[in-house]
Amino acid sequence: MKPEDIQHGGNHYKDQPKHLQPIYLATALKLNPIEYSILKYLLRHRKKGGLLDLQKMMHFAQMLWEENHGQAPQITYLTPAVGVEFEFHKQQPDALFASLLQLLGFQITNAECAILQCLLRHKSNGKVCELRELLQYGQWLIYSEYGMVAVLKQLDEPVDAEFEIVPPADPPQPECPFKIGDIIQHNMDIEDQAGPKWQIVGITSERLSVVNFNDYNDASQIEQRFWRNYSCVGIRATEPKQQSECPFKVGDIIAKPNSTGWKIDCILSDRLHVTSDDPYQTPSQIDRQFWGNYRIVVPTTIDATQQTC
Repeated sequence: MKPEDIQHGGNHYKDQPKHLQPIYLATALKLNPIEYSILKYLLRHRKKGGLLDLQKMMHFAQMLWEENHGQAPQITYLTPAVGVEFEFHKQQPDALFASLLQLLGFQITNAECAILQCLLRHKSNGKVCELRELLQYGQWLIYSEYGMVAVLKQLDEPVDAEFEIVPPADPPQPECPFKIGDIIQHNMDIEDQAGPKWQIVGITSERLSVVNFNDYNDASQIEQRFWRNYSCVGIRATEPKQQSECPFKVGDIIAKPNSTGWKIDCILSDRLHVTSDDPYQTPSQIDRQFWGNYRIVVPTTIDATQQTC
């Protein structure tokens, strides 16, 4: 058995034809150890190390840059998120070079082909621009294959203009479509003339303060994200709505749905004094803002005018 037929820790090399294995390619192309490492990690990332192999390739490209041209660009890896914009427009690899690789049996993408082409051009002409293009193609390959952003930054230079991380901007706050005094109704209830309506008594950037536009005057709030579910159904009031009279009488028994009933003993302008038939319930009070939560379950039989304390 020949050495090229043996591999420890996988088969990502030995399954390739001999002339396509990185060690034999590096020998044929007379690559130095750093150039060989770039080639090796480029050709094996799909079969072995994935993203980590491409990060190693970028690292050896930095080493090659420093060995030949001084300080190499720094590379910061980020996970893409909202605000990441990537526009990378490079020419396709040389058609003849790509055709040659196909004849040799390479299964390689355009970006991988371009990286290999930049590596060989740098070996031939020694120009730093070839390594910059190599790193930029590496950016695109990492982004397109693994969804990771590799940001290049030369010492004392701005971030590569072709790959800029744009911080996400706060979404603009929608302008409130209503005014204080407007009467609004949920869109699902628009066709129901007797459906619940609300009058706006206060507006902030986050919510509407509203009161139920009926005799109960129940107070509530509508958060900004639900504004679109409501429409204005009344002309803006020129005067604030007058406080409605109490809908109950002394002696009425009132209750919330599926709750204990309360007998009204006394009515004030801002609250009710109530007691319960349940001996374990102590006398209590119901503030005006909560009257809308109660309904009469047993009306009073006392023929008397409404009493107050």
